[in-house]
Amino acid sequence: MPRWTLVPLALLLGSTAALAQPYGPPPPYGPPPDSRDMFCRHQAAAATGYTTPGEAARQEQANGTIGGTLAGGALGAIIGGAAGNAGLGAAAGAGAGLIAGSSIGNQNAHEAAAEVRHRYDGAYYDCMNQAANGPPPAPPPGYEAPPPPPPDERYPR
Repeated sequence: MPRWTLVPLALLLGSTAALAQPYGPPPPYGPPPDSRDMFCRHQAAAATGYTTPGEAARQEQANGTIGGTLAGGALGAIIGGAAGNAGLGAAAGAGAGLIAGSSIGNQNAHEAAAEVRHRYDGAYYDCMNQAANGPPPAPPPGYEAPPPPPPDERYPR
């Protein structure tokens, strides 16, 4: 691939990166509950590191499958080498490792997704309970709300 085509591709990929924007301070007590709900959803997402259950599951499934394939291939090559045919042993070991690694990765994926859901749910419910039972948590130092929008000239004061 020519080098000049990599620059636009890199710029395109780099410009699509999304950054999590901080939410403003928690909304006051009382109506509207939707704003408190959105604040608590943001806090819960931050508690999970902005990781969805699906992302955690995919990562664990991939780790198990790749790890099993590599470990099985290496073990098969060692055993096959001792028997006189390392290539056949590596292929057989990689196949067995793929099956075993997929099975282990599947279980790990379920556990990782459940853990992310558990962390999200706990943080969300804690935040909502604080709103119902006491003052919302104070924002960390240096955490300020964005400035208000400029006045609308269509409505004179």
